Amino acid sequence: MNQVLKVIILVGLVVGFSSAAKQPDKKDKHKSKIEVKCHVELFGGNETIYFRVLNSKHFGKLAKELVNREVLTSLSRTKQKIYKVHECVLLSDNFTLRKSQLIDKKMTR
Repeated sequence: MNQVLKVIILVGLVVGFSSAAKQPDKKDKHKSKIEVKCHVELFGGNETIYFRVLNSKHFGKLAKELVNREVLTSLSRTKQKIYKVHECVLLSDNFTLRKSQLIDKKMTR
């Protein structure tokens, strides 16, 4: 009888821990978030680097989505409309265009 009780308790603990391990972790959602930077041209001709955090699956569509969107930039306190997106890369990566690299070096963070 004593061993049956121990087996039942052991099985209960194993089932309890295994079901807790199968719970989706909320931190997994944040792992798919990435930080990107985009070299953008604003209406009026100013060029700047725009920073954004987004879901990794939306990275490929970002350049098209930013065109004609009003965003806050370091150039003004008001939102400015993006005319053209030259290039978007991960925050840790370097731009491939030389002009983008020069603007990125001038940006304060």
